[in-house]
Amino acid sequence: PAVNDQVAAAAAAAGALVNRADGGGDDSPGELSFMATRRDGPLTVAVDSGGASAAAAKTLVQTAADAIGPHWPVLLEEARTRRGGLRGDPARLRRLTDAAALDILKRCGRAALIEHLDAVVRGSTT
Repeated sequence: PAVNDQVAAAAAAAGALVNRADGGGDDSPGELSFMATRRDGPLTVAVDSGGASAAAAKTLVQTAADAIGPHWPVLLEEARTRRGGLRGDPARLRRLTDAAALDILKRCGRAALIEHLDAVVRGSTT
């Protein structure tokens, strides 16, 4: 702990951010925090345990990603390419990623989702 205190003090004096290897205790935990993350296409799931347990954060991020499932990244990827044409129309923007769109993807696949999203952009009803 004494060496960590010295290194942290020297880093702080130099204006550097400090990430203590020992956690620093309650008085000086450091200025950095790292989240457990999982990326899948445009979707990022992140969990921060506040330094309590990196292993718990990793487990929680995996649990969240599993609960979200494989369809959301596909839906978000397809919706992202169509958002530009709907600026200023929040109702249709919401329809790009609503439960109906997700259900179409799950039941009928990506081609059906694309057809649905294109109809939303055109203002047609599907």
